[in-house]
Amino acid sequence: IEDINILAVIDHHKGKHPKGPSIDYRPVGACASIVWDYLKKIKFDFTADDGKLATALLTGIATDTNFLMADNTDPLDFKAYEDLVKNADKQKLKSIMNYPLPTYLFELRQKAFLEENQLLIESTIVAGIGIIKPTKRDALPIIADELLRMNGISTSIVFAIIDDFIDISVRSNNITLDVGNFLQDVFC
Repeated sequence: IEDINILAVIDHHKGKHPKGPSIDYRPVGACASIVWDYLKKIKFDFTADDGKLATALLTGIATDTNFLMADNTDPLDFKAYEDLVKNADKQKLKSIMNYPLPTYLFELRQKAFLEENQLLIESTIVAGIGIIKPTKRDALPIIADELLRMNGISTSIVFAIIDDFIDISVRSNNITLDVGNFLQDVFC
């Protein structure tokens, strides 16, 4: 990362950011809403690309805010969603949001739900799914999201060994936990 010349950082997660000429941190539900705000200010034409950018940003808002139902959803998220939905490709959005799940996800989910692969500490659950291939990395956040929905759970941590590293996905609806700082404190 030292070789990268960072021009700007746009983020909706509080935490430590690399130094750059411009840092825009806003505590909104989705980073895509901040990007939409920039594009609206320069009067970007969302109809010019057959709805591709509108669809992409709308997908980001929908996933980051749990379809505008997350606790951290901000009025900016609502405004961006309302504006983008007019120009989004509804069929493409539907196919993105209802993508087919790979078979390995179900196998890894079973591992995560085995009692011997879990540790429960108060309202935090930690689950390990073993050694997996890099191509299966996308299972981590999906399983973390599912574990977070368990009754009494406010933070879920799912990890796997990928190549020579431990890869982790953390989800939390505990407003007192700054996930970015938590990960920095524990792993850096």
